[in-house]
Amino acid sequence: MFRVINSAAGLELRLTADFENRNVRYAYSALDEQSAGVPEGGILSMRQSGDGVVEFYSADEQLTPQETCNILLEPVQFPGRSCA
Repeated sequence: MFRVINSAAGLELRLTADFENRNVRYAYSALDEQSAGVPEGGILSMRQSGDGVVEFYSADEQLTPQETCNILLEPVQFPGRSCA
């Protein structure tokens, strides 16, 4: 499990990779009662391409590495701009 914490925003992101089932679960939680709101988490599936690169998918839509970072980190980095 990996954790990303933004104390100023009052949010924590928890990532849990399940390599056997080829998915990553992510969830957000408030660090204190002062947090404005907590975005919903989700699941990304992992698939290995023919050249051995692991690709991430959300609802069967392939994500670029930048899109994957945005989905996971934007709510923690920029909580006011988050659409989640």
